[in-house]
Amino acid sequence: MKLQTVVELYVSFRKAAGADFLSSERLLATFCRAAGQEAKIAEIGEEQIAVFLRGNGTFTRYWHRKHSALLGFYKYAVSRGYVSRLPLPTAVPKQPPAIIPYIYSQDELRRLLDATERYRKYRFTLEPRTFRTFLLLLYGAGLRGCEAIHLRLSDVDTATAMLTIRDTKFYKTRLVPLGPELNGVVIDYAKWRLAIHPLRNREEFVFVDRSGNALRDYAVRRAFADLRVAAGVSRNDGARYQPRLHDLRHRADSPNMPTFSKGDSPACRLARSSVSS
Repeated sequence: MKLQTVVELYVSFRKAAGADFLSSERLLATFCRAAGQEAKIAEIGEEQIAVFLRGNGTFTRYWHRKHSALLGFYKYAVSRGYVSRLPLPTAVPKQPPAIIPYIYSQDELRRLLDATERYRKYRFTLEPRTFRTFLLLLYGAGLRGCEAIHLRLSDVDTATAMLTIRDTKFYKTRLVPLGPELNGVVIDYAKWRLAIHPLRNREEFVFVDRSGNALRDYAVRRAFADLRVAAGVSRNDGARYQPRLHDLRHRADSPNMPTFSKGDSPACRLARSSVSS
């Protein structure tokens, strides 16, 4: 039987049982693409699975996420007689230490924001105003990158300074209040965005590329990596990763984080400079 068919049966089985299965479903879909559309489940061996688990060769916690998804899937396949045994590695390596978030300094944040205007190494899919507001929202509201990417115009209520964040990391919905300065940034950006990319319906995404299309996560992360280099922001503490886009939200966990809702803080000045630029 085709791998794709068995995966579809397994996903339906788990969902029917009420499992919150979106993450594993996506990983199994990636596994199917790696194996090929016509791949037979019985023909997939241990080496092919080991290659999928290794990915780019750097061992991370993602290895364990993939292994967990495949383990559940192959246990199901064995129980239904699609395969005779589990073709997964018997030795499971210890998980690596958690990534240490990078806490950006105020000067580094300023350099990143300034670099959105002058950086033109490649043809930017993100317009400077869009990229600048995107970064400010992650920093000021503590959003994840994917949450900002999927934010729709109907989820933004500037009258009450509130964002509705749907389908978060744990598939829940939460409300995120905005301070007056950050709300002003969002209002100003919305006016600019609707003038440049006229509104078709309220379900459109807040952040779009030059063509008015939804942003892609990989494109935003790649653009940020280039932007970080252009701004001269890096870490030299021996950590496995350079400062990431995701680390912007960890300013919210810093005891010294200046908030957008408290008077004339440095963060407020960053927000106002975004409006005026």
